[in-house]
Amino acid sequence: MYGMVGARRSSKVMWTIVLIGVVLLACCVVFPFIWMILTSLKTGEEINRLPPTMLPEVWNFKNYPEAWMKPESTFQRYFINTVIIAGLGTALQLLVCVPIAFAITHFNFRGKNLIFMLVVVTMLIPFDVTLVPNFVTMRHIPLAGGNDWAGSGGQGFYDSYMGIMLPFLAEAFTIFLLRQAFLSVQKEYWEAAQVDGMSNRRYLWTVLLPLVLPSLITT
Repeated sequence: MYGMVGARRSSKVMWTIVLIGVVLLACCVVFPFIWMILTSLKTGEEINRLPPTMLPEVWNFKNYPEAWMKPESTFQRYFINTVIIAGLGTALQLLVCVPIAFAITHFNFRGKNLIFMLVVVTMLIPFDVTLVPNFVTMRHIPLAGGNDWAGSGGQGFYDSYMGIMLPFLAEAFTIFLLRQAFLSVQKEYWEAAQVDGMSNRRYLWTVLLPLVLPSLITT
């Protein structure tokens, strides 16, 4: 009986220590966010003051509308650009990568494995290496932004949303991720759809994509 009581006490002490450790780690994680919010409400002079102050002497809530509207900050423009590029760019990337992954996993054609291997190999190329070639390509893309058929005379997709999104529409990691997700779906669904006379497009949008929704959300 005494042994059981001692074991329970040891278990409670252990869980108490673990709980204290988790709380301390949570405070370490949350503190930078709290500090960021409090700092955003200070004046520039108070931000640079040493030693720093925890709470603002004057709570300047006007900092937020000024950061949003001031021409020298243009945070509003930056935010809109981010929403457009991240939202529209992701949607266009899925429209390109989903059919590619679907074709690789559900159809047999010559060179299928080679194509997928080449896609995966591009993941080994560092992003920094592709910056200059992508810029030159977008700048001299034919018949865009005033360019002629040879890619000269205009600015192409320079300084445009498409210039940022286009090089990444056929993203290798997205194709790889969707391919693995499509392969995890049982082939019986595909065979049953073919027996029922379902078109490939309808099977993709009504059966396959809902089954791999977590992978789409991850993308």
